[in-house]
Amino acid sequence: MTIPATTERSLNDGTPVFIRLFGPGDFEALKIGFEKLSPQSRYQRFFSAFKYLPQSVLDDLGALDNRNRLAQCAYVEEQGQAVGIGIARYCRPTPASESAEFAIIVIDKYQHKGAGSLLMEFLIASARQNGIRGLSGYVLEESRSMLKLLKRLGATLKRDSGEVLRISLPLDD
Repeated sequence: MTIPATTERSLNDGTPVFIRLFGPGDFEALKIGFEKLSPQSRYQRFFSAFKYLPQSVLDDLGALDNRNRLAQCAYVEEQGQAVGIGIARYCRPTPASESAEFAIIVIDKYQHKGAGSLLMEFLIASARQNGIRGLSGYVLEESRSMLKLLKRLGATLKRDSGEVLRISLPLDD
């Protein structure tokens, strides 16, 4: 298996995971990974249980510049093949903004194994390197494991509407 420019880490169960910047060659793995998500995971990430990956998500990832718009992806090896298991991204509204909106998703098979924590670690490091001092996002109240991770990282939560919570995560040194 060859995955360029990666950092190898381990999931909680010891499974090696490879994390790197999302690039043009990752779109197919993203589509395959989306198909592996349960309707509940799709709903928790997109607030809708899309059957297909929305074109707006693909367009957003196609506009990455790795400074103002960046994504990190995680892969594992299964039967000699690289399999995408998660992605975390941020998008700064303007190049001068010190804050960016983030999103993260991990396929069901690898949830609760530390993949989300690793992706957030790498995303936060990239954001800091690029002058971002805070991340914000939206999470459903039912996404307990994501909320637990965000609280552990120092995020504050505020009810936005209904079951949706607005997340603010300062990126102090």
